[in-house]
Amino acid sequence: MLKGTLKSREKSREIIIFLMRENPGITQNDLVEALQLSIKTIEKYIKNLKAACIIRRVGPDKGGRWEIIE
Repeated sequence: MLKGTLKSREKSREIIIFLMRENPGITQNDLVEALQLSIKTIEKYIKNLKAACIIRRVGPDKGGRWEIIE
């Protein structure tokens, strides 16, 4: 794996966490616009963050919020 790609992934992950901390009600579409990534990529990052127990979703898909666990 290229070093630049790994750093880019880590940076995107940190930006997602930051944005969720600043706005717990942020949507995946908001993250797509903010990071200029595809919806599939955002979904993958969120899935990985959930699996690593860094974030969790509280409440329903519509009207819920993100909680940072770490």
